[in-house]
Amino acid sequence: MGQSVSLTDFDWQLDSDEPHAVRRREILKKHPEIKSLMAKTDYKMVVMTYVCVIAQLVTAYMVKDSSWFNVVLLAYTFGGCMTHLLWSIVHEASHRTLFGRSRPMANTLTAMVANTPVGFPMAVTFKRYHMLHHRYQGDGRYDVDLPTYFEAKMFSTTLGKVLFCILQPVCYYVRPLFMLPMTPTLLEVVNVLQILAVNYAVAHYWGAKAFFYLLGGSLMTLGFHPLGAHFIADHYLYEKGSETYSYYGWLNMFVFNGGYHNEHHDFPSVPGSYLPEVKKMAPEFYTNYIHDSWWTSMIKFIKDKDMGMYSRRVREIPSALKTNSKDS
Repeated sequence: MGQSVSLTDFDWQLDSDEPHAVRRREILKKHPEIKSLMAKTDYKMVVMTYVCVIAQLVTAYMVKDSSWFNVVLLAYTFGGCMTHLLWSIVHEASHRTLFGRSRPMANTLTAMVANTPVGFPMAVTFKRYHMLHHRYQGDGRYDVDLPTYFEAKMFSTTLGKVLFCILQPVCYYVRPLFMLPMTPTLLEVVNVLQILAVNYAVAHYWGAKAFFYLLGGSLMTLGFHPLGAHFIADHYLYEKGSETYSYYGWLNMFVFNGGYHNEHHDFPSVPGSYLPEVKKMAPEFYTNYIHDSWWTSMIKFIKDKDMGMYSRRVREIPSALKTNSKDS
């Protein structure tokens, strides 16, 4: 099973405020010009939505008669890039940065289009839980980005951490059902039926290899993958001073600057394409807590006995039931 992790509990900070809400106030006090970026939209991502969806569906059709080796290889490489671009579009749409805050349905419908070739329904549900992650980051009651005690104990060894990295998309998909179940909305039901219909059509008319390219590729690349590693790198405690980390390398082109993660949590309504501008406007706030590589960060998470599933900061935000963040 490998070496056991030394940690036995999360890093608890009781009665503390959500950290980025505090940072946001401080940054805007010194750099009010950042407010100009909070009203921006990014229609380029709408175009990219259709480009990536068509690319994935065309590729799935083209591999239907290929060898399994070629299918798996293509799903992990090209498919991985497309999957993360599409996932990032869903993420951006959840913050209503594609069409702006005045057109929520246009953002949601575009997210559903982006969800089409991913293989599992998540566009609508993701938004509901992701908004809570921003508003109550680290709050054990509402932030389903936090692992559960069950996961922390199950994946408590070096091998366990490898398995968690592989199974990340499954864990992230199933965890909210147990941690914070919500009654499905009509749009969520439509999203589920949409993806089931697409999956059935692909499997029925194009075969198992095409179906695997889409669904299997998503499961592989949202987990143990150079791009999937960012799910580990974003919020696990690599240093005691911060629970959010940024990455400024070239892989940002496949996640619409999702590596600018401190910037994103400080200003969730700023589109990804403008997050480098946030860093330029307030450089003194973004000099620390930076990863040189997502991949090496995930390897450190796996190999370091002092890191594991418990390497997350957990709190109960005292104002969680009273306040709403207008910038989330």
